[in-house]
Amino acid sequence: NSKTYGTALAGGTGYADVTATGLQNGETIGSVTVAYNDGEAATDAATTYIDAISVSDATGGTATLSNYNITYATGDLTVHPKALTITANQVNKAYGNSLSDGDGYTDFISAGLANGESIGSVSVTYSGGKNDNDDAGTNSDSVVISNAVDGTFTISNYSVTYVPGDLVVDQKQLTVTGASASNKIYDGNTDATVSGATLTGILTFNTVQDDVSIQNHESGTFAQATVGSSINVTTAMTLTGAKAANYS
Repeated sequence: NSKTYGTALAGGTGYADVTATGLQNGETIGSVTVAYNDGEAATDAATTYIDAISVSDATGGTATLSNYNITYATGDLTVHPKALTITANQVNKAYGNSLSDGDGYTDFISAGLANGESIGSVSVTYSGGKNDNDDAGTNSDSVVISNAVDGTFTISNYSVTYVPGDLVVDQKQLTVTGASASNKIYDGNTDATVSGATLTGILTFNTVQDDVSIQNHESGTFAQATVGSSINVTTAMTLTGAKAANYS
């Protein structure tokens, strides 16, 4: 007989998972009483327990038991590893930051643990997006995990499947400083002239600064066309350049 780790078996009557040899005239046995001397508990380890199943007291069926000299043979009980899935969560990092492979990684979820058991940590490697100069975007299945350890579980009791996660490199936020709108004489429209806009926060790799600049930074729109002071101005500044997609 067999069961999966984490499930329990109970002895008792009505057990029919037996094979009978020696019956005559097409006779049958209905069931027996079963008892387990090892491996039946939910916490018993995944392995084969030799002669762990004992049967007795055959009953039912069409056979008249007084016509037979019955020998009851023991059976082995195999506890199979339980299916366990460990899935890496999505990882987000900002463009310009880096990640390192290693052990002791805990950003994962699991499904299939039995008996209230837990996993301590796994090992992680990143197949894409981990370097500080890797472009912004989604690196599918790049968070690769393995080697679950620690916690209260015993890995030999499980058949483990590791599912990778995505690594998302988020755009780095830049700041525009120094922009100001020029005063003007009332002309009935909201057009504004802007000057002094400077980008701060652009990264440099290997002494080369990323190719990013702002466009549409010399014009804007006043919040009102009427005379006033300290009037808010909105602009339509956008980023341009070979590395503009890595920034916001």
